Amino acid sequence: MIYLLCGLDTQKSRNKLDEIVAEFRKKNGGDLNIHRFDAEETDMMTIKSALETQSLFARKKLAVIKYLSLAPEWQTLFPVLGKIKEDHDTIVLLWECELAPEKISELRPYCSN
Repeated sequence: MIYLLCGLDTQKSRNKLDEIVAEFRKKNGGDLNIHRFDAEETDMMTIKSALETQSLFARKKLAVIKYLSLAPEWQTLFPVLGKIKEDHDTIVLLWECELAPEKISELRPYCSN
């Protein structure tokens, strides 16, 4: 499942992000399978690898990816996001500040409703 949190009101989207992460922690026993990435600073292969790797200890996984649209090769993650879209054991939260309409259009097909 993939969710896109974006908008000019970063405080509200940050609060929602924190709420989702806290709920995941509560239901799944802590931070063991929570991954956080800043896509501007992290190589896409590192993010891709983390998304594709299954844990030996936990069934569910949460990945928070900040600023994916600002990464130079951000579209290289699309095939992985396409596989994750219907996966209920992997949750990806894409957190963006301002996102151009054309980039929203590119991401929307990968996001869960």
